[in-house]
Amino acid sequence: MKEEPQTVKRPPLLYIAQPDLQPAFVKMQDYYTIKKEVPELDVENLETEPLSEVPDLETKEEEKTIPLRKKFHEYSIEEKIHFFTNRKSNMPKPLCEIITETETYQGRIVSLENNIVTARILKDPYKVQIPIRLIQSIQVIGL
Repeated sequence: MKEEPQTVKRPPLLYIAQPDLQPAFVKMQDYYTIKKEVPELDVENLETEPLSEVPDLETKEEEKTIPLRKKFHEYSIEEKIHFFTNRKSNMPKPLCEIITETETYQGRIVSLENNIVTARILKDPYKVQIPIRLIQSIQVIGL
């Protein structure tokens, strides 16, 4: 007995004004699989081997402590400066606010040499050098 090709009952709508297309012949499922039954094992006839003691994995595993990253506001001033100066070249330098004893600067920290921070600020003069001992806090304005 030869199978006849089946057609889709309702073909998909392609356009608002439907063209007259030939009916699509669709093959239905050709094959299927059946799981084979697993033969049961005779429990009585099995030879049991003595189990060697397995060392406790929990005791042998070394405690791996992952150092948690501190939040930026928890960094010391030196760590914040290190964060800004040691960024990859393809990453933008974020704007920050540098608060000193006498003044507040807004700009980007460019470098650190001999405990002097060089910053490019938004106001004139555009480049400022600030000793680290004068800096009271550094806050990120935007990334």
